[in-house]
Amino acid sequence: MTEQTNLGIDASFFNNYSLLFNVFSKKTTDILGRLDVPLSLGLGSGSNSKPYQNIGTMMNRGVELSLGYDNRWNNWELHAVLNGTYLENEVLDLGGLDYIAHNDVVSGYSPPSNIIRSHIGYPFGSYFGFIADGIYQVPDFIWQNDSDPAIDHYDREYMLKPEFADPTAVVRNPQTGDIKFKNISVPDGEKDGMITNDDITYMGSSQPDYLLSFSLSAHYKRLYLSMLGQGTFGSNAYIMGAMITPFWGGRGNISQEMADNRWTIENPSDQWQMLYDDSQRANLVSTYYLQNASYFRMKNIEIGYTFDKGFIDKAGIDELRLIFSIENPFTLTNLYGFDPEKPLNRITGDFHPQIRIYSFGFNLKI
Repeated sequence: MTEQTNLGIDASFFNNYSLLFNVFSKKTTDILGRLDVPLSLGLGSGSNSKPYQNIGTMMNRGVELSLGYDNRWNNWELHAVLNGTYLENEVLDLGGLDYIAHNDVVSGYSPPSNIIRSHIGYPFGSYFGFIADGIYQVPDFIWQNDSDPAIDHYDREYMLKPEFADPTAVVRNPQTGDIKFKNISVPDGEKDGMITNDDITYMGSSQPDYLLSFSLSAHYKRLYLSMLGQGTFGSNAYIMGAMITPFWGGRGNISQEMADNRWTIENPSDQWQMLYDDSQRANLVSTYYLQNASYFRMKNIEIGYTFDKGFIDKAGIDELRLIFSIENPFTLTNLYGFDPEKPLNRITGDFHPQIRIYSFGFNLKI
């Protein structure tokens, strides 16, 4: 069931301009979700065997704005539309549960569980994990002979200094170049000094805060240009696996950039971790692998020219138009190496990005 309230303005002015403004609030109840049931019911233990129940309540609030311009003068004709949306999404109720993990829809090879959750008080399909707090450096450790600097780095038996939270519950043997995690759990009113699963928390949302699109159509005599672009801002993407996590699954590739910038004793990076082949480290979910997925993408640019009828009449042609177009000519984003329009449930890098297509053609009428 859905309850929605809208307050809007739809106006045209100065003959050429249009405005659409809408403030909305939409509450949806009885959303289907899977819940655990007793095994005695004989439905099985897999996630796909859990029955759907009407348990969810979700709120969407936001603002929509559309601006249009339409004009003709001399040999010109111009049409332009700019659309923008601000959206707040929040899960309000899950039938008594704090969250539902979307493990059954997360795709990618062998992804860790419980990365994507719908959690009360947060947006639908949010990312949960540890908060990365930099990279462990040599001064964070002690080693043999009162930390004798004469001992070669590869011969040292590093032990983390006691002022740091103990991460051994999630990383058996912390080393220089490992990712450092924040200790945020406060079971007795103060931090417990250990990194455990209790420190897993909200990392970011797959839902954008802002959506933007625009279209443009311009004509000058027999020449025309059309453009279409879109973008989203304020969302995150969680990407791990091959090319992102070192030697993923013992066989994954690494990028040249990762190899060049990795933490080493000669290059004590505070942004790049060391290289390793360790499934425990590889499966730790943290903000280290969370990226800003904001982007603006030009979806299509098309240029055309229609020949003068007097010029083509001699050839027995009624109409001739040449067309050149580019799909996905460019994308502006800080997302490293991958397509920002990837599905939110695809958390590994093995997905096919959108491709750029160049087309040239003509329309001929005889």
